Amino acid sequence: MVLGIPELPEDLIRRLFNLDQGMHVETRCKSCGKLTDQVVISYELLPILREAGVDLALMGPLIGRLMDIIPLMPILVGRPTVCRCGTVNR
Repeated sequence: MVLGIPELPEDLIRRLFNLDQGMHVETRCKSCGKLTDQVVISYELLPILREAGVDLALMGPLIGRLMDIIPLMPILVGRPTVCRCGTVNR
């Protein structure tokens, strides 16, 4: 306990925030439909933020990084992953 705040397990903290980028997870791909080993990525790498209009394209990396640190975002929206087939899943 630090400053009266109970310590949370590291795994829980990594799930509350998108801090496990580069970690391998086994999940079903939306494109190929197979259960594959996928890599967790930052929200800033999502195609919707990278391929958006000029205004959003400039803000995309900042918005993506903010989404990484918003509590519960990976649980509510889903962790972004990349499948071996190249599809970005969320």
